[in-house]
Amino acid sequence: MGEEEAEGVFRKILQRHRDFQLMAEMFGVCGTSSGWFADESSYLKTDGRLFGGAFPDLAERLALEVLNDPEGPQPDRLYAWFILSVLAPWTNAALEDFLTEQVKTLPAEREEERNLAIVNLIRRRFDDRTLALCRAEARKGGNRAAIEVLTTVVDAEAIRLFQEMTRWDMNLPYPLEGMPITAERMLERIAILQSKDWDKLGKILMGWKSDKFFYLHVPWALEAAERQAMPGLREILEKRLLQIRKNPGTADLDYDWLLVAWMNLGGALTAKEEHRLTFYGFLGDYERRLQEVLATRRDYRR
Repeated sequence: MGEEEAEGVFRKILQRHRDFQLMAEMFGVCGTSSGWFADESSYLKTDGRLFGGAFPDLAERLALEVLNDPEGPQPDRLYAWFILSVLAPWTNAALEDFLTEQVKTLPAEREEERNLAIVNLIRRRFDDRTLALCRAEARKGGNRAAIEVLTTVVDAEAIRLFQEMTRWDMNLPYPLEGMPITAERMLERIAILQSKDWDKLGKILMGWKSDKFFYLHVPWALEAAERQAMPGLREILEKRLLQIRKNPGTADLDYDWLLVAWMNLGGALTAKEEHRLTFYGFLGDYERRLQEVLATRRDYRR
């Protein structure tokens, strides 16, 4: 596929994403919105992941074109942020400067984009400078992505910030309302890391769940375990996946997060697991799989 044709495909993916978001706003979405497949299909994440894998340089250029257009439709902007996240950890100085500037200058009413800018920056650079930016964003605007990042490390300044937040007024304007409760929960997360309670982190990764402690979930535990170089992480993931392989009925909504983490650690995959990751665009010949997707969707053939 040449560059001109590939750019046309990108425009069609954007249009399809935009159309779906419009229908979702008008009529709602049937079924669960929390499942991996629902998220992938509803938001065309597989399509974007495949496009980014097949044409990384073009994907970056087109995504930045969308984000630099102040009049661009909001669904297009959100999809462009996703495309940039697909390309991480690949980075360059100009892109990091752009992301930092976006975090600092996007208006408060574009909260979701501010969150996505933080996510994209952290996936490319995790150091004292970006941690300081997360602390500033958490304090200034209650940036949820920044708050999440600060709970995956043991950072003395972040701990002091969350302790201060527990004393804030519960009724501050959005997005700062309820911040004392959020801060207490985030301190609970950090306490697990600070005490090196690897058993508790391991239990979360093995499937422990509690309605009361809903904020102690697998995506956070995985990110924290990786950043803390948790001893035995590979063995825990292998044990959990072996359970699922023996009894597929035990797979839950966390299965794919675990599978991707296992793949990133270099773990051996079964044929079914490899097929699943190829289907969703994490493995294999990205352009070939993209062509398959294009051939099976009627609106891409118009």
